[in-house]
Amino acid sequence: MEYFFSGISIAITIVGLILIYGKREEEEEHLGWKLFGFCFLGAFTFRLNDFPIPLGFIIFLLFFHPKVNRVAKRRAALLGLVFFLVGAVYPSVEKYSFERPWEIAMASSNVHQLSFSEEWKKLQTRLDIVEDARLVFINIAFTSDGKLKTINGDFMGMKDHEFIRYSIEYDPITNKSKILWQKSTENVPNYHELVTMTRLCKVVDRVKEKNMLPNSMEEYLIHAEGRMDIGKMTEKEVCVIDNNGNVKMDEYENLPIGLPLMIVDGPANYGETTSREIFYYYP
Repeated sequence: MEYFFSGISIAITIVGLILIYGKREEEEEHLGWKLFGFCFLGAFTFRLNDFPIPLGFIIFLLFFHPKVNRVAKRRAALLGLVFFLVGAVYPSVEKYSFERPWEIAMASSNVHQLSFSEEWKKLQTRLDIVEDARLVFINIAFTSDGKLKTINGDFMGMKDHEFIRYSIEYDPITNKSKILWQKSTENVPNYHELVTMTRLCKVVDRVKEKNMLPNSMEEYLIHAEGRMDIGKMTEKEVCVIDNNGNVKMDEYENLPIGLPLMIVDGPANYGETTSREIFYYYP
């Protein structure tokens, strides 16, 4: 986008100076270069605490009073001032256009009627999210009859060598998810070790299909992270979902260190060591 904007700016500058030169009042040696110089001066910017000041145009008004082709030279300086104004406003416009919030309606407000994989594909298409976007964390809360109460979380993607961080928040009143996104400057050295959103959604759908939820709870919370240290977990037996969607029980000691995990629990019990089931899944 920046290269496109720069190209358009150069083209407009050239065309503008040609038009100004064509309407000169009289012949003058090296007038074309002088007009270019006045245009450059008019666009010159000085930043004071990140606030842009049109210092070049101020200098032109104070110290330059051309006698020959006065109108043409003033127009060239004004053309530079126009580019100063555009350059001052453009970053904010670009930031808003890039980071403006999106609202996307969910197919259903009941988790048992939702395909999280399909919802993820819809999100990818609408926001042009990269295929291998990675999970940071997510929480999904719903009642025992499936009524969706909360979805909130973050995930990341890499585009044009820049990280983009997305935040999602579900509104049960409108049955829409709001997505905020912004370019991230944080360093993510283990980015490619995080589980993909595609994989996560498949696992959540598999958990629903197999009805692998703790019994006798009024509400459930699914919590997952892209990478979680399992070294401190104390559960003896866990449920493993492989890449093909097959489910099996295994001993905790047999699992590789660093394997991503998903916790299914009642919200009141989340973070405690009782009344919860933990599902480990392969990335």
